Amino acid sequence: AADEATAAIQGVEALDGFRVEGKTYKRVPRGVEPDHRNAELLLYSGLHAFSPSISIDTALSPDLVDEAMAHFEAMAPIEQWLEKWVYAQ
Repeated sequence: AADEATAAIQGVEALDGFRVEGKTYKRVPRGVEPDHRNAELLLYSGLHAFSPSISIDTALSPDLVDEAMAHFEAMAPIEQWLEKWVYAQ
């Protein structure tokens, strides 16, 4: 599960203009080794995916729906991971 989350986050972050935020902790929780293979994920208090801004010209055109859908599809791996491992529990 953690490998899928890491892959989803890295996949979105690799896209031009996209970013993932929510890493608020500086250290892993007490009792977890700092070099644990999932330590990086434990630094997040939430997952917030952001897409690049949509131009005003696109926002005022019929292309808005297609552009917004492309952004949602690009960020979908994070939502799919959440659906599979968090929401389903």
